[in-house]
Amino acid sequence: MIEDVTQPLDVSRLGDARVDFNGSLALSWFPRLQAELAEAGGSVQAALCFARELQGRRTLSGTLSTELVLTCQRCLQPLRFPLQTRFHLALVDAGEDAGPLPDQLEAVVVDAERVDVLALLEDELLLCLPIAPRHRSEERCVAPTRHEGSSFSETEVDEKHNPFAVLRDLHVKQSPEKR
Repeated sequence: MIEDVTQPLDVSRLGDARVDFNGSLALSWFPRLQAELAEAGGSVQAALCFARELQGRRTLSGTLSTELVLTCQRCLQPLRFPLQTRFHLALVDAGEDAGPLPDQLEAVVVDAERVDVLALLEDELLLCLPIAPRHRSEERCVAPTRHEGSSFSETEVDEKHNPFAVLRDLHVKQSPEKR
């Protein structure tokens, strides 16, 4: 049985005993994920299974599901992002050769018998995030409006400096004999 998932766990012992974990994990336990969120409240529902396969490989498999609030990169408004992922990891020691793995297994190198399982789960959640989150339809996503006094006023845009104006001036300044 897992008493405290926030501490590094002995995955060999858990795998030998084929321990399952079903529970809710607070988003506050995932600091790298929180840095990507517009709102940090909520939890992740996790169903985990620690096992040891016939070849002696330690594995961690399971599902994670949650609803995150990201920032839409088009309108800069909150965006609800439902996330559900399945994973099947082979926990390989740092000095060990993983050898050929079945297609369904993904190798993860671990440094010790005790593994920070929350960091592994956080990695899985981060891999599911979109690079540039946006609302799916244009109707819900409205570009931000420019207000009076913003850093780019209309007069600044109209008076934009043309870098090729110098070339135009050179053409006019040349005497007719040099052409």
